Amino acid sequence: MRNFDWDGDGRLAVLLVGQAGLRQTLRLAHLEPLAQRITVRCALRGFDRDTTRLYLEHRLKAAGLDRPLFTTPALEALFQASQGVMRRIDTLAHYALAAAATQKSASIEPDHVLQAAEETRA
Repeated sequence: MRNFDWDGDGRLAVLLVGQAGLRQTLRLAHLEPLAQRITVRCALRGFDRDTTRLYLEHRLKAAGLDRPLFTTPALEALFQASQGVMRRIDTLAHYALAAAATQKSASIEPDHVLQAAEETRA
């Protein structure tokens, strides 16, 4: 089969998924033929403050928690440190929970989130 015969037939669909660096990689000259064939592009953005709070509450409820655990200032610190990115929210929340447990705190405070942010930077 010739190359131009493929254009009319939808023979293969490929879904490329990657982190932010994938867009920069696809800009490399030797990948231009591939980049030209990508017809749909989509990028996930970070959550806003309210969605970050709702996401965290959902995750905690799914884990069986039935009360607020993060104080309002701690939620703000978590949003600032994570920029609303789910993976960062999860990581920072995990480390903040560990910091609070170590200090035998009943709730997560901004200091716990800041400690988590410092720990994950290393």
